[in-house]
Amino acid sequence: MLGPHQIYDDRFLARIRALQPRSLLDVGCGAGALIARVSETVRRAAGIEADAGQVAAAEARGLEVHLGRAEALPFAAESFDLVTFQFVPHHLPDWPASLREALRIAQRGVMILEGWYERGFPAQDVAARYEDWAKRIDRSTGMVHALYPSAMELLSPLGDSIDYHPEYRVETSHDRVHQLKPYDEVAADAEKQLGLLRDPAVARAELQPILADARRHGLAYEGALTVTILKA
Repeated sequence: MLGPHQIYDDRFLARIRALQPRSLLDVGCGAGALIARVSETVRRAAGIEADAGQVAAAEARGLEVHLGRAEALPFAAESFDLVTFQFVPHHLPDWPASLREALRIAQRGVMILEGWYERGFPAQDVAARYEDWAKRIDRSTGMVHALYPSAMELLSPLGDSIDYHPEYRVETSHDRVHQLKPYDEVAADAEKQLGLLRDPAVARAELQPILADARRHGLAYEGALTVTILKA
């Protein structure tokens, strides 16, 4: 059975293919999972990645992946039909600059897939609280690891009047597969996070009510937010 993340990835890929792009750039592509999948139907599929090890792994698979950062893409204006971000914005230190760069080099538009929590469901609220706790530890080690941005936060670089923006057609959608993470896996992951700290006492105390609620309500996998920005 497919897990939620694979389902979200598959649906994102289907949305990309529905637009029938001739070329695509995936920003923060890692080892090139998305560009490998779209290369069957896209004339040119390329990626940009800040981690040299990931770039080397992608190149070893015969994929076109460039070393670089989202805030300064090394391509001319309108070099690609579509630019994509797949679970990447929450890792970027400057999202507004990254989106502006993506729109600069995109001829048709930008597509974004990010995580999202439906806080009205108890197990989703527990998951969101756990994510906040875990990511605070990550940030304390120097990692760029923000909370998942909302649709409005992703679109904020376009200005406050996005519903009346004449330059773009913007679509947002939320998607969630209801599935709980096994409690033992959550607890083991939490111990790994605590192991990153020299003195985990405060973080452990903060964790206890979250784990108690995880036992009571469960801790769910996140949902997915898709944002599509097409140029008018």
